[in-house]
Amino acid sequence: GGWAAEFGGRLLCVRYRVDPERGRRQTTVELVVDEAPTLGSARVGLRIAWAEKDLRRLVKESGGKWDAQAGLWMLPLGVARQLRLTERIVGSHE
Repeated sequence: GGWAAEFGGRLLCVRYRVDPERGRRQTTVELVVDEAPTLGSARVGLRIAWAEKDLRRLVKESGGKWDAQAGLWMLPLGVARQLRLTERIVGSHE
C-alpha cells in the first residue's frame, strides 16, 4: 500500500501539513505528469566536412555521435551553442 504503490515512479514528494487551530492534517503529493528534453538537450545534426579533422575531433570529444545514415554529427543543441556551431545545424533549429 501507500502513496508509492499508488503513484509509482511518478511520485516526487509527499508532504503532511498540520493545522493545529482546526485540528486537521492535510497530505499532499507532487507527481510528474509530463517529461521532455529541455531545448538545450534536444539533439541536432551538424554538417562538418571530412577535411575539418580538428572540428570533428572537438565535436566527438564533446559527446557528438556520427549518424552515417543522415551524414551528420548529432550533438545536443546546448553543446552546439557552447561550441558556436549553430550555423552548421541542418534543419530549422536555429
